[in-house]
Formats: sequence, C-alpha cells, structure tokens
Amino acid sequence: MALVVAGHANKVIAGRFGISRRTVENHRARVMDKMKVRVLADLVRMASAIDIDKRSRGLTTPGKGGSG
Repeated sequence: MALVVAGHANKVIAGRFGISRRTVENHRARVMDKMKVRVLADLVRMASAIDIDKRSRGLTTPGKGGSG
C-alpha cells in the first residue's frame, strides 16, 4: 500500500515483490472493495490520512532516495 501511496506504477510494485502486474492490480482492487472506494485517488487519500507511508519500513518513495 505504501508503494501505491508513493505513486509507484503497478509494474514497479510487481517487480519489487516478484509477482505479476495483474496480481498487484487484483490486490489493489480487493483493498478498494473492502474500503468501499471506487477511485484510486480516494484510496490514496485514506491511506495518507492514516500515515501509512511512515508506518512502512524499508520502502523507497520516489524523489526521496532513501527508505521511508
């Protein structure tokens, strides 16, 4: 989730975890369904509101060049 919030593409996320892009899309769709959101931007807003990016460990965000 932190990688989605950070703006990483599905292909990048998939490569990071050694899974297919389609698997990333399926996981994201399931999370969106459970959170009852229809637009990815709403999911990102919700995750940002609970500061999910700072709760993650060892994930690099674009433009920051380090772990976040």
